[in-house]
This record gives sequence, C-alpha cells and structure tokens, in this order.
Amino acid sequence: MTRTPPEGPDEGRPSYGPPASQPPYGPPAERKNTWLVPTVIGLAIVLVVAAVVLLLTRTGAGTTTADPSAPGASAPGTQQATEPTDDATAGGTPGGAAATEDAREVSGEPLGPRVDPEVVGTDFALNDAGWAEHAPALAAGAREAVAGTYTNGSVDVPVTAAAFDTIEAQDAYGEQLTTALKDDGAQLLSDGPVYPDSTGHHWAYVLADGVTTTVVWRTDDGVVLTLTGDSEAVPEIYSNMLI
Repeated sequence: MTRTPPEGPDEGRPSYGPPASQPPYGPPAERKNTWLVPTVIGLAIVLVVAAVVLLLTRTGAGTTTADPSAPGASAPGTQQATEPTDDATAGGTPGGAAATEDAREVSGEPLGPRVDPEVVGTDFALNDAGWAEHAPALAAGAREAVAGTYTNGSVDVPVTAAAFDTIEAQDAYGEQLTTALKDDGAQLLSDGPVYPDSTGHHWAYVLADGVTTTVVWRTDDGVVLTLTGDSEAVPEIYSNMLI
C-alpha cells in the first residue's frame, strides 16, 4: 500500500484540539498516511479551551480525544478513542461491533524498499547507523523486522517496522504493542484509519512522562510500524512516510 505526500500542511485534516496550539490528526484528503498529531498541551489548557476542543473534536472516520491533561478531557459528548481488542474487522478499528468478511491481504513485497531512508517533505533521514534487525518483532513472529532512527540533526526519532505473513499476526502484534503502552501508563490520544480509503489503523499515545509521543500503526497488508519521540517530529514524519 502506497501513499502520496500531502500537498498542504493541513489539507483535509480535522483537529482534536485548539488549532493554534495543536497539530491535527485524521485522514488527509490527498495522502496515504492519515493521522494524528498528539501535541501535549499540558496544564496550560483551561476550561474555555476544553469547550473549544469539544466543538472541534472529529466525529468522522477516526475518533480522537482531547489532551489527557485538559480539565474538560472527559466532558460529556466527547468521543473516547477506542482501545484495540482481539476482534479486528477489515480495515477498521479492532473491537468493532460486528465482524465482517476480512478482505485484507498480506503484501509479499520485501520490507526494505517500503521503509523510507529519507522522509520526503521533511528534513528527517535515517541516521548513519542505518537499519538493524528488530529482535522483539522477530520473536513475535515477524518474517522481517527493522529498527532505526530518523534524525534532522537535532531531533532523533526511533522507528520500527515489522512485516508478517498473515493479517492475524499483524493485528496481534499491533495489539501487543498498544497493550504494552497502556500497561506502562501511556494515555491514548487518538485512533483511526491510516489511509483515505479508511484502511489501516493508527493509535497515538502520550507516554507516562507527559511529553514523549508514540504512534503505532498497521498498514493492513501485513506491516506494523512505530515512531517514538518529540510530539511535533513524530507526526511530521508519520504524515510524510510513504508506506
């Protein structure tokens, strides 16, 4: 599954928080990676801003939540992002109400050519260490798995990618990663489709430190990826990766 880079910084993207202070998440109109930008607003958000968040929260393809530290983050009427469960529906959110025939198919393409050494439209590129085998994913049954670090010279963002032989294995590994994040105290900020046709799925978290962002996403053709780091750099890289 391939994507095309965005034509504009906010084209087609809803926001889950005040646009002046938070980047948006959700499927853009002309990109392959749709998503979330979990910038942590922190204690500076007041009830007035929480009301704005409520009005701006997207109710479409991907559900999002307000910043976890906002006073109104759990206000009535907000949509809570769904946590993954064992029941993954075709191209949709795990834990969907009714199982449908799963039309997703694993791509036989090698993982290497699909993972960008340079992130188009950004200053980020793989550092000099390059790719290395990602042992945890291989232990979980991946046929290929790599780990590396994107950098722009001042900000480093670790990335992992793992390819599986079955959709079931892909979904199970995605759930393993998100479960581990929750167990470590991460707060789910957003989840929803990855691609404009509503396939793929992402989950964005702010970690227990209240600063670091992790996004987990599956391509729904057998690949699961993660990015972890700065809350501005992570969504920038994610939105411009071509896998």
